Amino acid sequence: MTDLQTLRAEIDAIDAQILQLLAARFEKSAEVGAQKKLAKVDVFQPQREQEILQKLRGNSRDLNLPEKLIEKIFTEIFLWSRRTQTRD
Repeated sequence: MTDLQTLRAEIDAIDAQILQLLAARFEKSAEVGAQKKLAKVDVFQPQREQEILQKLRGNSRDLNLPEKLIEKIFTEIFLWSRRTQTRD
């Protein structure tokens, strides 16, 4: 395997891990949605999302990742998590 092929294989493995983590996150999000429904709590909690984003921005700086990228990725994850939480 060439160096390029090796690097691409490593990236493919990382991508697979990211997908597994997203699946686990959405599974937990569905559980959170069920708990919110039982507690009659709104699915959308903007303050919670802002707190998470603030923490992630700090973490992204520590990891030398672009804050805007992390914010966009997680804003989209939050959107889909809310959709997951509203499913019956």
